[in-house]
Amino acid sequence: MNMKKPTMHLRASLIAIAVSLGLAGCGGGGTSQLSTDVGTVNADFQVIEIATGVRQSRSAVPDLATNSAYKTTHLVFRAVAAGTTTIGQTAGSFGVQTGDGESATSATLPRFYVGVFEVTQGQWARLGGSDTWTAVTTTLVGPSAVVAEKPAFGLSWSGITTTLSAYNSGKTISLALPSDAQWEKACRAGSSSLFAWGDARDDATVTTYAQVWETSAGALGPRAVGSKTANAGILYDMHGNVSEHTLDQYLPDAYAKIQDKATSPWNPPVTRHPTVFRGGNWNADAAAQRSATRGQTSTDLKIQDPQIPKSIWYYTDAPWLGFRIVRPLKTPSVEEMHKAWNQGPGDSE
Repeated sequence: MNMKKPTMHLRASLIAIAVSLGLAGCGGGGTSQLSTDVGTVNADFQVIEIATGVRQSRSAVPDLATNSAYKTTHLVFRAVAAGTTTIGQTAGSFGVQTGDGESATSATLPRFYVGVFEVTQGQWARLGGSDTWTAVTTTLVGPSAVVAEKPAFGLSWSGITTTLSAYNSGKTISLALPSDAQWEKACRAGSSSLFAWGDARDDATVTTYAQVWETSAGALGPRAVGSKTANAGILYDMHGNVSEHTLDQYLPDAYAKIQDKATSPWNPPVTRHPTVFRGGNWNADAAAQRSATRGQTSTDLKIQDPQIPKSIWYYTDAPWLGFRIVRPLKTPSVEEMHKAWNQGPGDSE
């Protein structure tokens, strides 16, 4: 029997998907702290206590990498400046496969906040999520993968968006998955190279910034978040550790459909699979870690699920797939939220 679907508040559910796009012309909820305060905040960081939803704006977080609270009981967000970013990679570049539809273009996005770390198991539990990783066998992920400061993994797009919707309900903050373009802008942090750190892919350089298969000496599973060096935007594990869900449907020709400097491009999911995941992971090689690499979900990620029908809430065969979250600067209108929600996938495959 499938895991019971969490109770959702419709308005919060709409927000969870639409707000991550940073849509303009916002309405509904105009008297909330979110719409009256967040839109004017220019702080470099925002820190949220998960239990209460209380937010603090900060110019710096000196103990970011060492304070375990930021990886378990709180969420830390970094501002990503508005502007244009490279999307994709030039054909013929390292890791670009013929026929995968990848090509270089650009996109323009408004300012938004993105999680400094991948969402951890400790944070996910406090957000109201279930421990899906217990369905993943240790032969796939190793014996020490279940740790509060390690990434939550084995989660599906539906499981994440539904849980975030429930968390958002009744709060003056909204959390959501990033769009594909938001993710790449955050990852690149102003770069146009293969990786956020440049084009170097020697073992020493890769090991500094990313947990990947080629330099892990056969060790299974992700590391605690923040174990590697951050990118120029002070975001950790954008390359490697676990791959990260985005809001978008996977389309082979997605890059070709993006007009140069298009504003906030997004391909809303109309089917449950495939959706896009990003960033490479501990079980993949260096080519898969590129800033432009896109992966796609499929039903193959739950082959070992014994349920009939198989669960839509988690993936038994994806111990390398997690997520990070974004916060909007403005609350979208009800119409914008409704459009985004209605374009999402249904309950069947």
